[in-house]
Formats: sequence, C-alpha cells, structure tokens
Amino acid sequence: MEAEFDQLLDRLQFESVETDLTPAKRRARRKNTDACDMAFAKTYFPKVFTHEFNDLHRHIASLDVGRYSVSGFPQSGKSAFLFLGKGMRRIALGMGGIFNVSARDIRKAEARTTSLTRIIKRNRLLSYDYGLTIEQDRAGYHIIKADAGTTHLVAGSVNTGLRSLVDDDFKRIRFAIADDLYDKESVRSELDNQRVFEWITGELWRQLEDDALCIVPGNSINEGCPINLLKKAYPDQHYVFPIRRGDGTSAWPERYTKEEIDTKEAETPADVWHSEYLDDPLEIGEVFDPAWIHPVRVRPSKILTSITAVDPSYGESPSACFKAAATLSILESHEVILTGIWIRRESYPALFRYLREVHLRTPNHRAILFEDDFSQWAFAQPYYMHWLELEKTPLPIVRHRAKDLKTEHRAADKESRIMTLVHPHQTGLFKYDERITGSSDFELYRRQYLGFGKHGTKKLDGLDAAATAYIMIRAYLETGSFKGLGRRKRERPSWAGGFH
Repeated sequence: MEAEFDQLLDRLQFESVETDLTPAKRRARRKNTDACDMAFAKTYFPKVFTHEFNDLHRHIASLDVGRYSVSGFPQSGKSAFLFLGKGMRRIALGMGGIFNVSARDIRKAEARTTSLTRIIKRNRLLSYDYGLTIEQDRAGYHIIKADAGTTHLVAGSVNTGLRSLVDDDFKRIRFAIADDLYDKESVRSELDNQRVFEWITGELWRQLEDDALCIVPGNSINEGCPINLLKKAYPDQHYVFPIRRGDGTSAWPERYTKEEIDTKEAETPADVWHSEYLDDPLEIGEVFDPAWIHPVRVRPSKILTSITAVDPSYGESPSACFKAAATLSILESHEVILTGIWIRRESYPALFRYLREVHLRTPNHRAILFEDDFSQWAFAQPYYMHWLELEKTPLPIVRHRAKDLKTEHRAADKESRIMTLVHPHQTGLFKYDERITGSSDFELYRRQYLGFGKHGTKKLDGLDAAATAYIMIRAYLETGSFKGLGRRKRERPSWAGGFH
C-alpha cells in the first residue's frame, strides 16, 4: 500500500486555468484553506480526495500540538491526508522550522520528500495562492519558501537516525510524519519492533520542539508491531480506524459499502483481515485452518442428541474469571454441529441463566458437563444452590474431570483434547450453526481456534470446552453414559434433580 501511495504522488496531475490565478479568487480560496486541513486537501488535491472525508481524516485534522499515532485499514487515506492535507498545508502556511519525513530506510524518506517538492512545482494553483518556491532541492533536504515563512523539508530514518537536525535558526523539528517504519518481514522480530518503538519515543521525540506536532501512522500487522506498542504504551495518544464500526456497518460508507466490505473480507486471509482491516491482530497457529469453519443451517428434527460442556477457569474470584460453555449436537448424518458457544467473564448466576436457556431451546439436550479438575464446583455450587432456590427447576449437571478423558489413543492434557478436533474439522464432519457465527462469543472462540498452537495452551477455554463436548458426546452415543472415560464411578448428586 505504501508503494501505491508513492506512485500516486508521482502520477498526480494538476489542472488550472489562468482565470483561477487572480488575487480575488486566491483570497476566496484561502479564506477556507487557511483554516482547515480538509478544505485545503479538497481545494488543491481534488483528484486525490474524491470522496467525503472519514473520521480518521477528521481526527488527524484536529491535531495541532503533541505526539500521536494512528492506525487505519489499507486505503483508508491516512498517508495521503497526512502528507497532502496536514503536511502540505503547514508548508504553505510557512510555519517555519523543520518538517521531518522519516521512514525505515533513508532512501524511502528521501524519495518521499522529493515527491512532495515535485508536487509543489507542478501544482500551479497551490504555488500561486501561497507564493511557494523551492530555494533548495537537494535529495533529503529541501528548503521551501512561502509568503509567510520558510520550511526545511528534511528526510530521516530509523536506520540512519536524525543527526541532531536544526534549521538556519537552530530550531528543531516542528512537524514530523514517521511513516513506513516497518513491514511484514520486520515485524516478525520482537527485537526489531522494540528498536523501532524506542527510536520513535527516544530519538524522534527528543528532536521535537515544545510546540511540535508528530504523527506516526501504521498498519496493525500483528500484536507486537511498533504501532501496537505505541497504542499500548500511550493509549490516549492513539486513534484506531477499522473498516467496520462496532455494529458491523461501514466506517467509511461514502467509500466502501457493507457489501463491498463483505466481499473484501471473503477474499482476505483471516489473520490479515483481523489485523490490518479490523485493527485487532489475530495470531494464526499452525493447527487449524480458517477454511475448516463451515457454517450450516441446522434442522432441529435431524438432531439425535446434544450436550453442553462447561470450562470454568479457576480463579479466586468466581465472578471475574473467564467461563466457557460449548453446546454440540450430533445429527443423523453423524455430523457434529457447534450449536452454542458462550465465553465471558461473568458471574455464575449469569452462566446458569445461559445454561437454562440452552437446555430449554436445544433439541434432545441431555446434559451439562461441568469440569471439576481443580474443584471449580466448590466455587460454583453456592451460586447454583441460590439460583436453584429461585428457579425451582434443576439443571442436568454432571461433574467430570478432564484429566480422566485419557484413553489408549488420547492423552488427558488440554492440548491432546483439542487436537481431537483436527480430524473432524479436516474431514468436514465438524460444522457450525450459522445462527451463532455472528456473535461476539463465537468471535472469541474463532480467535482461540485460529491461534491454537501459537502461544501455548492459555486462554483456550471455549476451544477446550468444544473438545470436551466432542469427546463426551461420542462416548454417550456409544455407551449411553456420561461416566468419565477413565471408568471411575461417581454417585449421582442430589442436586441433579430429574436428570435421566
């Protein structure tokens, strides 16, 4: 996308007629363009800014002094507006001092500054309105004079540094855009990401005047890339612009319709979509393929039996720890369908309300398997008993220990349990009820599914619950019992009520 922007700068053509180059028309134009980045961009670069401005543009336009970072989806117009709206207007207004353009490589930064000076030379309307002339046109160091003052347009880079930049009046940087500081290859290195982050917050920021403005744009390629390090370290100074709003609608409807966004999502790999377009990096593991997620429409009459497995994360605060509940149904065709998923950090009463709803609405729902490896039920039981006093109708809860799921061919650890889901997904036997795939709970589950194998076995509650349900529902069909596969015997608890 950066290469496309540079090509855009080089291809820009400007049209002006002599009748536009009059003092009266200049005054009329500058009445608007002097006061607003967006009016400036529309007036002098109409072939670039052909759509209505978006929220990211408006945010950038509102920045005046300080250190900021912005992340937005590809083709959101962040670089174009930064350079042609924000940066070029500061040159035109003759604000003075150094305008620094930094990139990862000095050649990239020098090429960018050269493109900007060429634009000034070609844009007769802009040059006439603000009296712009190029006094020095050396690669990486250009001096541009406007009616109101002189700007030193200077290139810098992460690799070469800034070398204590000062202008003729010994002023440091008054405006800086640090773009293209990393790429898809460099972000694989945590050391490189940290190096870029420290260059921004150290060398670049130290070179700024007190009244300077510095903006670092970037794409959220992965969780550890420099723009996300800035977002985490300075959240109040960062602005995020994903392609979709929280309600799923287009964040820039004048440019991209919802249907166009849906098509783009279908054509884009899941990890790229989540990171660069939704600004929510998704770590992809090496086990589950995104293409294995098959949403289907389920006919209730075809469901043979259904169960729910609950994985309550162990924690000292029963209301704060994550809890997951996965409901599986087996069809007459022997396909297994995930018909319900709940992954939330909510209280046990909220969990029991959800389980009651699932039990009532799911055809042939037989049991709720409650993992009790670390005495989680000791935390949950008081809440359940209080809930039962209010609801009067018990839930078909069966306690089990995941570590007892060991068999001749299967280990009992979490990773081995989850690995049992690979074959049915790969062969198309494990599918997903289309009614649940749009929920926030399913999105958490999907992230766990795609990230499995990347960073150990933590935060996999929903995926582990689905694996347990898959193992136990097949065991139930074979044996008619939910006894642990380790063949231990348990007395049926009195609170299980009417479960059969």
